[in-house]
Amino acid sequence: MTRMPEIWGIPEMAAALDVHPRVAAGWTKQPDFPKPRELQMGRIWLAADVRKWRRQKIAARRKARAF
Repeated sequence: MTRMPEIWGIPEMAAALDVHPRVAAGWTKQPDFPKPRELQMGRIWLAADVRKWRRQKIAARRKARAF
């Protein structure tokens, strides 16, 4: 059986990453944020893409603080 990819709207993204929905919505405006898929009900993102983006942001912030 093929497993469906996990998808998130902004509320799901915020809940999964433990941030306020306004924070998650702000992330989506970043130029390097993963591009959404557009549905009639709104925008969605692949959870794996968002998690990868977030990990990269955290790693870059930690690296910048190390100097």
